[in-house]
Amino acid sequence: MTRAVGVPIQGGKHDRRGERGLALVMTLFVVALVSVLVLEYHFDASVELDLAANYANDVQAYHLALDGVRFAQALLQRDNAASDGPKDDWFKVRYLPLLLGTDCLAPQQMLDPALLSGLQDAVASGLDVSALLAERTEEQSARDCVRLLITDEGGKLPVNALLPRGSAENLQPDATWVRVFEAFFESFQIDHEVVDALVDWIDADDAPHGTGGAESSYYAQLPVPYKAKNSPMSTAGELRLVKGLHDPETLLKLFPGVAPEAIAGLDMGSNRYLTPFPYSGNEVSQAKVNVNTASEPVLQALFTGAVQDGSSGKAGAAIEAILKKRLEGEQYQNINEALQGITGNALTALRKIVDVKSSYFRVESEGRVGVVKKRLVAVVKRASASPLPPGQPPGQPPGQPPGQLQQTSMVYFKVE
Repeated sequence: MTRAVGVPIQGGKHDRRGERGLALVMTLFVVALVSVLVLEYHFDASVELDLAANYANDVQAYHLALDGVRFAQALLQRDNAASDGPKDDWFKVRYLPLLLGTDCLAPQQMLDPALLSGLQDAVASGLDVSALLAERTEEQSARDCVRLLITDEGGKLPVNALLPRGSAENLQPDATWVRVFEAFFESFQIDHEVVDALVDWIDADDAPHGTGGAESSYYAQLPVPYKAKNSPMSTAGELRLVKGLHDPETLLKLFPGVAPEAIAGLDMGSNRYLTPFPYSGNEVSQAKVNVNTASEPVLQALFTGAVQDGSSGKAGAAIEAILKKRLEGEQYQNINEALQGITGNALTALRKIVDVKSSYFRVESEGRVGVVKKRLVAVVKRASASPLPPGQPPGQPPGQPPGQLQQTSMVYFKVE
């Protein structure tokens, strides 16, 4: 009879050690997993907080920029002099970066219109403006500010004036404005036949004008085809589409100092020479350029196009006088002052195309909150200014009840 012999198991102690090791590994794994989850949650929460902060900053920057536009409108509403130019508060805004040492204004500075004239007068008198600035910048936030620029669209050549408005068919371009635009483009070494293309862009027919005209049949053959507008130009961006200007190298000539690679994203409305305003009604037929704000190339084109009787010397003297007066911070109060020395047909022609006041103004306002920026571009139309009669209080248009200001409206608005 055989007896089974049992073999004692000696591994119990090792098994308990293995179990403890496994438990430790599992614990470490769980801790690592929880850590990863916590870090992931923390990362997600941080991203959400950053997104919320950036959104809040973006909204705040937008409203700061919008405040800049409203501030510009307020300046234009309270300006009811007979002319527009360097002496007006809206014009002086461009001097503030030089005087303040920064191109960005704190919101409370915009609420202090006296700063505009006070600083300029102090600098003109050779006074130390540091104390004046200290009073107004004690509470300025380094984070929140507005960068503002107001320019006069009335100081540019109005493209739509090339063609008179009316119901008659086959309207012919205005001869004086054609000469003005041809002189302007030639001064920039741009083929003056682009004037024909501009006429075709805004006229109502499909018959090419002159030797450089272009209608929809021309634009349909381009790599990216489109049609001629055949109505008044309503935005400066349309300049990119017109034959003769749709070439980036040619268009760049209208933006001196701008790098070629920047032309693709450039706002056409920021050019100093051409504007689509006014673009409707009788305003187009009555469009005039403000000599108080027009650049030298625009002034040269205006006088070259209007002065056809050989009195170019008088025209040159008038342009020099206009530019000198502007450098002195002054402006003409009526067109007769600006055209002194010009007589005959030249005077008649100039009086039809130049003036000393404006109705359209471009406002560029950028709100900044920390590193977040929001830029708004608006074109504001203001009621025509008229001289104040004797006894009329400042800030009140003639014939209006006390407390009422000139009305302004936005005819163009863009968020960047």
